[in-house]
Amino acid sequence: MKLNAAIPAVVALYLAGSAEAQHVTHPAARPIAARPARPERPPQKQEKPEAAVAPASPEHLEKLMTLSPEQRKKALGSLPPARRTQIEQKLNAYAKLPPQQRARLLDRYQRMQSLPPAKMAQVRASLQKYAALQPPRKGVVEKQLNLMKGLPDSDRRAILNSEEFRSKFTPAEQQMIEDVSLVR
Repeated sequence: MKLNAAIPAVVALYLAGSAEAQHVTHPAARPIAARPARPERPPQKQEKPEAAVAPASPEHLEKLMTLSPEQRKKALGSLPPARRTQIEQKLNAYAKLPPQQRARLLDRYQRMQSLPPAKMAQVRASLQKYAALQPPRKGVVEKQLNLMKGLPDSDRRAILNSEEFRSKFTPAEQQMIEDVSLVR
């Protein structure tokens, strides 16, 4: 009820105020052109901040490899024990590889990290399927992957779209080869 009584009072104040408002003078607003222009900000470098580097990145791998065993243990200390042990085993195995093989693995890892998340998950699934292949088919798929290794994308696409390729492999194998060839 109070609301209904307040409405006419608000209307009366508004109407009374509008008659008085016509006689009040306001200072003139500065025209837009007279306002000082904002100084342009210099373009900033688009570097990855430390927080933007993925935890499982090639940069972190290289950093972990340069740490002493004590420093590495401290860096991995916040991980669950099983995960920490798994990572330490992989780092030790990586450290024992010859430099050329480490460089190849690092290159593959960097290519994998450059993929969009959805494609990365798809490639991981294909790598697991590839690892689970039975020996006769695994040899055929391995041979095809070796033929495609290092080819430019256009040549790789030509092979993937060829009739010979499609007749030689099942659709699942075709997808697996396409995915794995991205990082291999």
